Amino acid sequence: MLVQELELNCVFAVASKPEGIDVNWVELDPRMLPQSLEVAPEFSQIVIPNDCDPARITRFIRTSGTTGAPKLIALSRGMVPKRLFAHYIVCEGAGSNRHLLSMPPGTIAGYGFLLMALLRGATVTPWLNGDDFDALIDRFHISHLLLAPIAFHDIVISNARKGCSFSSVCCTTTGGAPFESQLANKARSVLGPNIWNGYTSTEAGFIARGHLNLLDTDPNIIGKILPFVNLQIVDEQDNPVPVGETGIVKIATELAVDHYVNSTDEDGVFRNGYIYPGDLGAVDDKGYLKILGRADGLINVRGLKAMPENIEH
Repeated sequence: MLVQELELNCVFAVASKPEGIDVNWVELDPRMLPQSLEVAPEFSQIVIPNDCDPARITRFIRTSGTTGAPKLIALSRGMVPKRLFAHYIVCEGAGSNRHLLSMPPGTIAGYGFLLMALLRGATVTPWLNGDDFDALIDRFHISHLLLAPIAFHDIVISNARKGCSFSSVCCTTTGGAPFESQLANKARSVLGPNIWNGYTSTEAGFIARGHLNLLDTDPNIIGKILPFVNLQIVDEQDNPVPVGETGIVKIATELAVDHYVNSTDEDGVFRNGYIYPGDLGAVDDKGYLKILGRADGLINVRGLKAMPENIEH
C-alpha cells in the first residue's frame, strides 16, 4: 500500500497495479458538502483531521478564457470537497472501468473527473498531445471518455468518415457547447448511444447536464440544471425574463468563487453574489437549460436582437 499526498492536499491510500492506480479511501469532510444535498453513502465514513483549515488554499485552476483573457481562481480545502461531490453526481463508472481524459487536470472538468474516477476505483489514462486516440482506445479498452468539445468534434468526424466505432466505450461526456443534430447522429455511430453534454463554469463549477437524446427535441438544449444551482435568465437591466424567453445567464451556487487571483474583474463576471459567464440562454418550465450564444456577440438594432450565426449573408 502506497500513501501519497496530491495537490488536493487530501491523503489518498492507493495501491499500485499494472493496469493503473485504484483509490481505496480519501479524507474529506461531509460537513463541507453542499447543505442542499444528501451525503452519499460512500462519504458517510470519510472525515478529515480537526486541525485542517477549510479556508486554506489548496488548488489553482485556470479559466478557459471565454469570459475574457484566461485567469486563475483559487479553491480552498473547504471548497474542493463540494466541487468533487458535484462531479460525483455526474461522473459514471467504477471498479474495472477505464477512463480516458482529454481535459488536463489544470481545468476544472479534468481535475474533478480525474479525482472522482480514482475515488470510484477506476483506472485513468490521460490523452496527451500526439497520442493516437484510436490506439489508446484499443490498447487500454477504454470504457469512459471525457472529451473537450473540439476533441469530441474531431474524433467523431474523422472516425465517422472511416466507418469506425469503439465497442468498448460505454459512456462519453463532453461539454461547453451545444452541437448540431447531424454531429449527434455521427457521435452515436462512433461512440455509442450513452453520450452526455454538460455546462460548466470554472468560476461556478458544474451547472447543468443532459443526455445527447435531448437534442432530438431541441438543438440548443444542454440539460437539467443541477439541484444545488440557482440559475436565472435576466434582461440587460438584470430583471428576470419570462420562462422560455432568451436572456443573460447568471448563476449563484455554493460551489462558486467570488474573485480572480491577482486579476481584476474587468468583464464584470462577479456581481452582487452572482456569476455572469457571458452566455445567452433560456430555461423551460421543466428546468432544462438552453445555451443560445454569447451575450457580448448579441447584435441589437433598434430593439431587434440577433446572434451573428443566425444572420444570413
